[in-house]
Amino acid sequence: MFNYQALNDVEFENLCKDVMERVLSVKLRNFTKGRDGGIDMADNTLGNNVLVQVKHYIRSTFSDLRTSLRKEQVKVHEKKPNKYYICCGMTLTADNINEVYTMFSDYMDSDRNVMTLIEIDEFLQKEENADIVRKHYKLWLHASGILNEVYNRHIFIDCEALFSNIREEADYFVKTTVYDDCLECLDKNRMIFIVGHPGIGKTMTSKMLLLYYAEQGYAVRYTTNGSVKDIKDSLSLDRTAKEIVLLDVQP
Repeated sequence: MFNYQALNDVEFENLCKDVMERVLSVKLRNFTKGRDGGIDMADNTLGNNVLVQVKHYIRSTFSDLRTSLRKEQVKVHEKKPNKYYICCGMTLTADNINEVYTMFSDYMDSDRNVMTLIEIDEFLQKEENADIVRKHYKLWLHASGILNEVYNRHIFIDCEALFSNIREEADYFVKTTVYDDCLECLDKNRMIFIVGHPGIGKTMTSKMLLLYYAEQGYAVRYTTNGSVKDIKDSLSLDRTAKEIVLLDVQP
């Protein structure tokens, strides 16, 4: 099973959005936190056709989940959706699932409308859904196993200082548009300059990129030496070798 504990509430909700969009073959809109009226996602805001509620609750008990869902019942009865789904970050017993289904059976086709962590994981384990896993960086990172290789000197060369606290830092990785833009630029141009003031995320983004390419079979080199000659001399003479270099130069 994937490491869902690495995801916070928002990340888990975004993951469920991608899962449910593919399961239902509809586009969903999620909403900001607040008085959501018993919904986290809907296929549109003008009607109550398809509504989805996400409950992370991965470290909670079924009693906690039951209490929360009972509060949602009144809201859902007011909206009377055509189809109502619950995505839950817990594994549930058959009796648990039946109890949840009974609460909302008027708006569910079957107890399959209750997606537990088991069903979510089974869906994501399928090869055709691997793109969803890759999209959610933390999920992909733990699944790839690359964190277990950070001290492999054949993969990460002179990277000890850079990755000294990588397991703690990984909890703070966020896949941003900047990260996506960097990947696209590297794929097209094989080089990128990341510049900016201290504290804006340059090093964090760089680490995420290095881990991604390491998992793709690249050897990773890290240097703070700005000498182009030294960098060239350190690279493999094998032109078919896959290597990526992070040159970290302070102004």
